[in-house]
Amino acid sequence: MTNIHPKVQAVGASGAAATLIIFILAAFGITIPAAVVAAILTLVTFGAGYIKRGPAIVAEVNADAAAVTPVVEAVTPVVTKAVKGS
Repeated sequence: MTNIHPKVQAVGASGAAATLIIFILAAFGITIPAAVVAAILTLVTFGAGYIKRGPAIVAEVNADAAAVTPVVEAVTPVVTKAVKGS
């Protein structure tokens, strides 16, 4: 699972774990209605995906900003002059 986003990994693993726990409960004779099973799986997987932090994108944002900064610096005087009407 190297190219899969960490949030997707968390959702997949938590869904599998919840399914396994429900299966084990059923093996011990504990009956859970299908609607409750669906609700449990939904809540567990949503919670895992919500709580799990994704990779930091700060480096990507900084790289994009570094690429755009020279363009902004070059265009700013031209735009300022045009807006002032000089």
